[in-house]
Formats: sequence, structure tokens, C-alpha cells
Amino acid sequence: LLDEIDQGTVDFIPNYDGSTEEPRQLPARLPFVLMNGASGIAVGLATEIPSHNLREVADACVALIKSPKLTNEELFALVPGPDYPGGGQIISPASDIADAYRTGRGSLKVRARWKIEDMARGQWQLVVTELPIGVSSQKVLEEIEELTNPKVKAGKKALSADQMQLKASILSVLDVVRDESSKDAAVRLVFEPKTSRIEQQELITALLAHTSLETSSSINMTLSLIHISE
Repeated sequence: LLDEIDQGTVDFIPNYDGSTEEPRQLPARLPFVLMNGASGIAVGLATEIPSHNLREVADACVALIKSPKLTNEELFALVPGPDYPGGGQIISPASDIADAYRTGRGSLKVRARWKIEDMARGQWQLVVTELPIGVSSQKVLEEIEELTNPKVKAGKKALSADQMQLKASILSVLDVVRDESSKDAAVRLVFEPKTSRIEQQELITALLAHTSLETSSSINMTLSLIHISE
């Protein structure tokens, strides 16, 4: 990215405090919009371009230079899908990802990553280590709070039957949730089951169904060619 930076390849501008100068952009021949992603609306056109892995995009660029007539399937082998910076796992089938790239539009299911930690005396806890794009630990905690301590809806005098049922359902499998994220673990959300006899999959299923630990991520490549050409 800095190989030709001192050869007049780009303009320099003052940095944030004016103490030195920095390049306005970096002289790299890579489609950074694909690596960094982009989201927004302009001139009535919306875009939602997911981020991608640098090495995969670079390999695809080299392959296209060598063989400009690569098929979609050959490109999919090099870039199998988005690579979200916060982690998470794409659980949509490969066919859905391929369709999103072919048509320029689609929606992918993204799920958190977790592990089960065994404790003393047969106890265990569920630890979330990666979150879907756009989801924070705080958001998940707020959702759990809303589920376990729901508020009466506007215009109502009491909780609805659905709210009471959902509250009871969550409290029957979940005892404690806490955020242990730190500089050593960017994401560490700990969920303790009501009892060690609770099936692990039962707790996981409840959390995925009622929180943002599983979400949808939109793809809209409308402006990708405009960004790349710039």
C-alpha cells in the first residue's frame, strides 16, 4: 500500500492536528470497497456492500488479470463469501451466497460463535466469542433484559400473555448473563443455564430465536462498480 507513496502518486493533506502531512488515499490497485465494505444512500440509490477478506480479493484480482474470462464458479472458489470484521459465521448455504453475487442483491444469515465451558461439579456455561455484524454485547444484554423484565406496552394495563409466556420460557433455561469482554477478549458474553440439567442446545436455540445472536445481513451491490471505477 505504501510502495510508491513518495513518487508523487497521490496528493498529501495535513493530518488531524496539522503537525505533518498524510496521503489523501493510498496508491493500491485493489478494490477497497469490497474489502472495507460500504453502506449508504445517494441520489436515490442504496448500497450495502459487505466487507471481504483481503487475501481472497487480491487472489481474485490476480486470477482475473491472468484469465479475464473466469467463470462465476471459478471466482466463487477464490472469494466464497463476505468476511465480516467482527467475526460471526455465515450459515446461509453457498447457493444463496452465489445468487446474491450473481444478482447483486440478497440477504445472508449470520450467527454468533460460541463455546461451552465446563465448570466444577458438572456445571457448564455458554460463552459467546464472536457476534454478527452490527451487533454489540450491549445490544444483546438489552435484549435479554427486555425478555426477562418486559415493560407494559403503551395503552395496556398489564403484560400481554405472549410477553409473560416468553419471559417464563427464557427464565426456565437462563439464570445469569454477564459481559466479560476486555482487552484480552474483545467479545466474551457468558450465559449460565438455570441448572446444569438444561440441555445445551435448548439454551442455544432460545437465545438464537429471541436475540440478535442470529441476524440477517443485506447485500446490495448497486454502487460497487461506481466505487471501484473511482
